[in-house]
Amino acid sequence: MPTTWPRSRTQTATSQVSSQRASLCAWWLLRRSIQKAYTVMYNAALILNLIMDISLQAVLSYLQMVGVGAHVADGRLLGSLTSFQEIFESYPIQKSVGKLLFKYCWPCTFLVPFLAEPFVAQWLPWQTAKWLVGANPKIKGENAEKAFELGEMEQGRYADCIFNVILVACIPFIAPAYIHLTFGALIVSHLYIYCFDQTKAGSSQYNKPLTHNSDGTNNSCLLLFPLFCLLFPSCSLLVGLAPEGSALRWLVR
Repeated sequence: MPTTWPRSRTQTATSQVSSQRASLCAWWLLRRSIQKAYTVMYNAALILNLIMDISLQAVLSYLQMVGVGAHVADGRLLGSLTSFQEIFESYPIQKSVGKLLFKYCWPCTFLVPFLAEPFVAQWLPWQTAKWLVGANPKIKGENAEKAFELGEMEQGRYADCIFNVILVACIPFIAPAYIHLTFGALIVSHLYIYCFDQTKAGSSQYNKPLTHNSDGTNNSCLLLFPLFCLLFPSCSLLVGLAPEGSALRWLVR
């Protein structure tokens, strides 16, 4: 009996450690699956919102311009056009939709949410915790420290950046006149996002998430669609700039 007691206790301890490790691994895999699903569904919702918003604004602009008797480049009335392609490619519609899409991108989507994030996600929770801890003397010690902890750095930032790239990929097809302005706005805003995230990642008040190489791979796969969309107008531009009889034009043919 004395010889079996240490072995039994060792087996029990090993079983408890194995159970804890298995629970941790299962929790980690669940969190990764939740973050992946969140990124996909978040982008899908934003894309749907973009399509509905721009479509509604385009229809309202078209009705307004028809009401005031707007003309297209060749002098015809905008209301006299019958095909969707002619209406969409007309100068008044291109100008109106392009302006609306650029305003949707800058600064409303590219910059404003990230400018508000330090105040909404950092200063406001910290100030609220300060008021609560100062007003309630029962909150002290470890509970007070937890009250001042900020949220975990989730992978929602990937979803934001991917949607910004999707918006940029729409510009060459919908409003090519705003390509330079939109790309410039994207670069400026993402430089700010990068600096802000670097500062936030170095803060000890934030909980660092568990990450895996497959997380970056999945997010990179989501970026393939907008990047391929950008590749098509880029190739078309290069072919248009290539001289007649060049190898590039020969390959396209």
